[in-house]
Amino acid sequence: MASPNTVRDQVQRTKVHLYGAHRLELRQLDAPVDLDDVAVQLDATTGVVRGSLLGFGEELWYVLEVVPGDPVLTRVVRGFQRSAVTEHAEGELGELNPRFPAPSILGALADEVGSWGEELYRVRTAVVTLTGGSTAMVLPSWTAGCYGLVDATWCLSNVWQEDWRPLPRAAYSRIQRDSDCDAPVIKMGQVPGCDVQVKVTLALPFCTTEWTPTTDMLADVGLQQSMLDLPSLGAALRLWSTQEIPRSDRIGQPEPRRAQDVPPGAVAQMLGPLATLIRQRKKEESGKLLARFPIRIQ
Repeated sequence: MASPNTVRDQVQRTKVHLYGAHRLELRQLDAPVDLDDVAVQLDATTGVVRGSLLGFGEELWYVLEVVPGDPVLTRVVRGFQRSAVTEHAEGELGELNPRFPAPSILGALADEVGSWGEELYRVRTAVVTLTGGSTAMVLPSWTAGCYGLVDATWCLSNVWQEDWRPLPRAAYSRIQRDSDCDAPVIKMGQVPGCDVQVKVTLALPFCTTEWTPTTDMLADVGLQQSMLDLPSLGAALRLWSTQEIPRSDRIGQPEPRRAQDVPPGAVAQMLGPLATLIRQRKKEESGKLLARFPIRIQ
């Protein structure tokens, strides 16, 4: 069974915040679409013209050619706006001229999670062998960019037999970082005279290097279960915040409206409560992390 906590699920959560009561205009595929197909068959092409966009899954299509009354679009550009080209099954629903295309939502989600600072972090543990008499302990490469040390325990395997005990604070002094790309080094204070195993728990940024629709937000990115509402809220705020820009554009608008219908600043005013909610939720999750995994040295 697929995980219910994937990036694809976050896209759907974000759409709930973005669309509200907005009515979608959907089209259905009347035939499957393979990776190399450029002609596609819909249930109806009403409203589809040259230049229309169609969003199926996370892929965006740009319509180049359509014959009125013919359900077959003879030529579309696949993977428009750098969206991933994927296969689509017969009967799949897609959105005509999506208000917020899935590729834009995917990017906003990655930007949101990647922008979180030290207030929110993931916690991982590494086991390192410390050579007797060594004054420095080099951590694994994946710990590069860590925010700090949460905890450290050690084990003399030939004496304690997998009994991990707190590493005395006097045994380590600070974390040395040469750059964000290099693995950090823990400088040792009181150095043991023999080889020991040291287990270090670290606070790290969330991982967004592998960001695909199937990426698991818990196992791959590192979020806690209670944090799953934060990415979609933040992505919605990012995408909605640019909606005031068309008001400043001098070109003609497709839909005539009175200024009283949508006064200047209406979108920004609407986003105020959402921004407040996001700040409150981040504060709550930060408090949980500090209570369970406080950063002891940075």
